[in-house]
Amino acid sequence: MASYRIHNIRFYSPEPKSATCLCHEPKTKKLALARNDNSIEIWNVENAPFVECTIAAHAENSVESILWIGPRLFSTGLQGAVIEYDLLTLGSKYKVMVIGAGVDGYLAVSSYPPKNLVKYPPLLQSPCATICRKSRCILLRYTNYLELWRLGSITKDPPELIRSSMLHQLDEEPIKLLQLQAKGDESIISCAINKDSKTIVYSTDTHVRVFNFDVIEGDALLSRNDADLSMNRVQKMLFSPNGKLFITINNDGDENTVTLFRVDKKSLRLIGSFNTTKESITNVGLVCFSPDNKYLIFTDRQCGIAVYFIGNGITAESLKSWRLPKYSCPATAIAVQKGTLNLVVVYSDHKIIEYNIPTRQYTMFSNSLQNYLPKHWLARPFPITNIIFDPHNENIIIMQDDSSVYVINKNSELPEKEAKIPKRENGENTEDSNSISSSQSQHAFQVAKKYKHLVYLNWLNDEELIAVEVNPTSLSEKLPPTLKQKFFGM
Repeated sequence: MASYRIHNIRFYSPEPKSATCLCHEPKTKKLALARNDNSIEIWNVENAPFVECTIAAHAENSVESILWIGPRLFSTGLQGAVIEYDLLTLGSKYKVMVIGAGVDGYLAVSSYPPKNLVKYPPLLQSPCATICRKSRCILLRYTNYLELWRLGSITKDPPELIRSSMLHQLDEEPIKLLQLQAKGDESIISCAINKDSKTIVYSTDTHVRVFNFDVIEGDALLSRNDADLSMNRVQKMLFSPNGKLFITINNDGDENTVTLFRVDKKSLRLIGSFNTTKESITNVGLVCFSPDNKYLIFTDRQCGIAVYFIGNGITAESLKSWRLPKYSCPATAIAVQKGTLNLVVVYSDHKIIEYNIPTRQYTMFSNSLQNYLPKHWLARPFPITNIIFDPHNENIIIMQDDSSVYVINKNSELPEKEAKIPKRENGENTEDSNSISSSQSQHAFQVAKKYKHLVYLNWLNDEELIAVEVNPTSLSEKLPPTLKQKFFGM
């Protein structure tokens, strides 16, 4: 991998929400966690705990206690009602009025023996940031508003001073261009922005808004787009890599519907829709485009993965789809590599597969890897939440979890199962320092960098990497005063 530059973004400072109650369902290995904004997170704790979905907060629905009864989830609150939730539509299913009455925000998981404590931060479900490569901007998602920042330019260091993975000073500081508040301060359940940052879409539980944005002569201009998406809420949405397609995904309780729109300048024109019933994708968990904009990949929370070819349209005759072999654990991260069209999937138990979409087969590397995953890798407490690729070396895969960036070099010798994952030391080594794969190149797995809470990692261009990090101190500073106090001996 050639030298690259990392932008460390530390101004993303979400407000933590304290955990008010939780309930574990042992059969399905699900944990329901309520926060003080009345939202409920559904965590899968079968392996490395991760957020499967979030039930948006409603101001009128206080959540003081939650309970699993088999696969059904209930809550009670100060409003005097028992609510059952629909885990497909992520909304209320039934509400029955009854008489009732009624903290740093981290979810702590302890085990013994050996004695171990892992704390999962109160962050929004991924993705909470989106890069706009064409305009050098980044969209940050908060609970009920969005921020758009223009990233600063870096100083141009002499080539002889540039080292791989080094941090660079900025010639210009990042500039906040926009803060977009959701109507009625409702919780934002999904959002998307085009690569030129000129079209911004977000959805709450009750409405969808489309905006046009531009910066003219230094002034930020935001205007409401009258595009009619014919839907009141969107559970997931994204633009294609080339910015010419926009898709929405919804589950109405019966089936999953995918709707495609064509981006025509600043308008969204309906192409059509299809459902995922045939491929048994019941509730979409993850979704991504292939870099050539021809394939859509979906995962669901029942461990299914399906590939859809949309290159010739989405009519019954032109739409082609197939399922990957089903695994016993759900996927936590997916991505497709440019050029090779290799789909890389990481599951909640940390298993990694690489699947070539055109040939519909697992790659040789994937088949070899299954017997060589280090125990150190499999024992990690945090799930992989994002996958990117080295634009200069197709044999390099980069992955992130909450605390680390990992590099997998497919050309290196696969490790023994007992081997520990070595840490790469600041890009300093005796080999060619222009490649992230050069340091300790005999190790296929490496830890490239450590973080406190890494929420997003992606390429701004082929030379600059953007890392969005949340400082744990900023989380505690936003807690109520009574929760920030520290007592001697505690």
